[in-house]
Amino acid sequence: MVTSFLLSTRSSLAVFFFFFSLFSVDTTSFHGVGVSASSTPFSTTNATENKDEAQALLNWKSTFDNHSQSLLSSWHDDNPCGFTGFACDNFGAIAHLNLSYFSLRGTLDGLDFFRLASVVSFELANNSIYGSIPSSIDNLSKLNSLNLCFNELSGDIPPNLGMLESLHYLYLCANNLSGHIPREIGWLGSLLELGFSINKFTGPIPPSLGN
Repeated sequence: MVTSFLLSTRSSLAVFFFFFSLFSVDTTSFHGVGVSASSTPFSTTNATENKDEAQALLNWKSTFDNHSQSLLSSWHDDNPCGFTGFACDNFGAIAHLNLSYFSLRGTLDGLDFFRLASVVSFELANNSIYGSIPSSIDNLSKLNSLNLCFNELSGDIPPNLGMLESLHYLYLCANNLSGHIPREIGWLGSLLELGFSINKFTGPIPPSLGN
């Protein structure tokens, strides 16, 4: 799984840097399958699920600061396929989220990940997202790519990230994450690229990452 990594320390914080040999993060495009526009017809069930997704995102938006909310002015109805930063699959469910470089300030705590179970890629790099990574992120069971680099996230990496069996790309670089790197990350058998650099991790790299 792991092709190569670099480990170094910075002062007494024992900041760990390690990269895969292919650490090239493209935050302007979606990893994964193609998607269709919101013109795709929905069944009644699809429409209900679509409305639930929209409500989850509107609730999340309401937790952002005023400037961030103004940047998301397209988020205002029951069809999230028309929301800025989102693309839907052929069934009208959200498949891709890309809000990188939006200058958003807020947390992930207000986002109901359970309502976004169809999401394949979650790209939120280069913003001002602070607070912890919620353990409920494991509800994104279809997730292929997660990019939270260059934010202000803190606290531990939730061990249940290791439950995201479809994850190929995991980028948490350039935050304020701390504590031990969970051994469960080594259980991600489909992982191709990993970026944890520029954080404040302590302790050894789990042997499971060599699997």
